[in-house]
Amino acid sequence: MKGFFQWLFFGNIFLGLCAVALSVETCFQLNLPINKLLQLLTFLATLFYYNIAYISEKPPKATNERNEWYFKHHKALLNIQLVIGLSILIATFLFLRNIQEGLLHQKIETLLFLSVFPITALLYYGIHPRSFKFFKLRDIGWLKPFLIGFSWAGMVNVFPIVVDACEKRSWFFISKEVMLLFGINWLLCSVIALLFDIKDYTTDYNVQLKTLVVKRGLKYTLWLGVLPLCLIVVFLEMLLGWAQQRLIWQMLLSFLPIMLLTLLAFTLQKRKDIFYYLLVIDGIALVKAICGILICLSA
Repeated sequence: MKGFFQWLFFGNIFLGLCAVALSVETCFQLNLPINKLLQLLTFLATLFYYNIAYISEKPPKATNERNEWYFKHHKALLNIQLVIGLSILIATFLFLRNIQEGLLHQKIETLLFLSVFPITALLYYGIHPRSFKFFKLRDIGWLKPFLIGFSWAGMVNVFPIVVDACEKRSWFFISKEVMLLFGINWLLCSVIALLFDIKDYTTDYNVQLKTLVVKRGLKYTLWLGVLPLCLIVVFLEMLLGWAQQRLIWQMLLSFLPIMLLTLLAFTLQKRKDIFYYLLVIDGIALVKAICGILICLSA
């Protein structure tokens, strides 16, 4: 059973499911059809991207259970990455073939805007060879969580909308609801990433990565970082609720994920196991998606 949970969480399968859930929620919130190929690509891309970070690390950096698991299954994971990579290529070919005419119909501004999200994700870990190492955006410690949140919001909010526009041969349009959904997921995922900086405090301190928790400490991060961001998310959820004319109980349900995340953040003042972060903290994204879908189904 332990092996199953290690593959589920260390192998980023659960994280991939969270990404798909948020993408599906966007479709429910905006009354969009669910594109199965897009959801498959969302899942596979999440696995592939997050596995790269750990597979590429050298054995001397194995200082925790997760790293040790990656080193133990290094060859198997390389083979899995190869299969995932090939699957992404095939799925991308089929996906683009289905939407190519609608994609070419889009304005150049839309295509440039769409490219910002994968470029941000690529530059997060940096471009090789070493001569391009200054492009490694994650070295900007205080900005790191917001870059992660921005990439996630683009993947789970913007991509489904653009794909729908391509399928309908219409232009991509940013409505108030789209902006609010994007802002909510951007900040929610940023807070989750910020809480993972708390987990990585020792490692970041040793490599002199100036994250907010390294520069200002835990209490500052919680009270003047996490809490204000969570309050902004609540405010954006209120605006979205008013725009969609939600009932009071639906509004309260929409507040539940961010309220849970706020409470969980303050439990991190005591040291937590890695699975607490991978299941409970990351799991807030899944809770958020489920709450959003339930609200739409009840409308």
